[in-house]
Amino acid sequence: MHLAVLFEFDPDRPTRDHWPAAKLGHWGRCLAMADAIERAGHRVTRIGGLDKTREQRSRRAKLRRRLYAWQHQHYLAWTEPRFNRDYAAQLAQQLTAKGHDGDKPHPPGNYDAIVTPDTNLVAYLKTNLPIFFWADTTYATLIDVYPGFCDLCQRSRRQLQDLDQRALKRCRRVLLASDWAIEGAASAYGLDRDRFRLIELGGNLEPPEAPTVQAHIEQRDRHRLNLLWIGTDWQRKGGDRAIELVHHLREQNIPAQLTTIGGQAPYPSDLIRNVGRLDPSQPADRTQLEAALNTAHFLVLPSEAECFGHVLCEANGFGVPVLTSDVGGIPSVVRSGVNGLIAPLAGWATAIAPPVVELWRDWSAYQALARSARREYETRLNWTTLGERVSAEIARSLAIGS
Repeated sequence: MHLAVLFEFDPDRPTRDHWPAAKLGHWGRCLAMADAIERAGHRVTRIGGLDKTREQRSRRAKLRRRLYAWQHQHYLAWTEPRFNRDYAAQLAQQLTAKGHDGDKPHPPGNYDAIVTPDTNLVAYLKTNLPIFFWADTTYATLIDVYPGFCDLCQRSRRQLQDLDQRALKRCRRVLLASDWAIEGAASAYGLDRDRFRLIELGGNLEPPEAPTVQAHIEQRDRHRLNLLWIGTDWQRKGGDRAIELVHHLREQNIPAQLTTIGGQAPYPSDLIRNVGRLDPSQPADRTQLEAALNTAHFLVLPSEAECFGHVLCEANGFGVPVLTSDVGGIPSVVRSGVNGLIAPLAGWATAIAPPVVELWRDWSAYQALARSARREYETRLNWTTLGERVSAEIARSLAIGS
């Protein structure tokens, strides 16, 4: 099959310097999706690089932003139909233009289907090609939950839902990464659940080979319990709960310490070793990040809101079980007792401390959980496996629809 994968950014020049920190995860996920589908044996043409000049220079949008800000509401200019029609026209032009797939020229429109991680890119797209949406969630579950989608004005809220509804009704299949996301989209937009498929996402940090991971599991410190927290949003990612867990463990005479990468606590604490921000694209930073994962006993991520959590997959790839919360899409990623432990957000540290103490005191049980976490990565949470599953789903759907 020849698949067109649609992006917001220019896939030929994915320069990290041009992206805000909040979008780097989405940037990496989009590229990983396209690469995974290509590894599954398909021709993939990456289409994107939207010209956003009209949106950025719009006086009307700037005026609305100021007006709603005065009312303590958040306005999203990019949800406006006129801008998304413009983006759809740009993508349609690229889809029908004669171009090249690697070194091989291809005629215009020679695609079997479209894959995209963004509903706004296809809501107004004029095409007869089958569309497949693959993402962690839809706007339905982000509104009033995620930063950037809270305190929205009614105009932006309505337009977000309209973008979703227009796009999802056109999709041959909606591939979402969790049961939570599927339930949220199906309920919000009144869609038949047969349209949806559960296909997780992967980690964006490539782990070592299995024998190396096994060696790291066996060599982990028996005298200090190393907990690792990775994130940029201290509040949303549950940083305070991670520190609370360290307190509970020390009360049980467990020598626990927390290492934080990315964000840091808004107050000093002798329980924390803060590494700061690390950029995996830089060799020195990547080496430091890998060393932290190799030596960690658990990744701690008691998030208040989480659509999926790529770092959960990455930790499992390094044979690191996860201590996390039962919010959002996390229960579709982490299976308690298989690749980590899950507890309700209320009273999280109190609930999750006892099983952590048991695992620390039963080293063979801990190692078994760490090896199981690695198996989950190998069988379910890596991009190669996921690309093959998406490929099979597209092929089945096209065969049925032909």
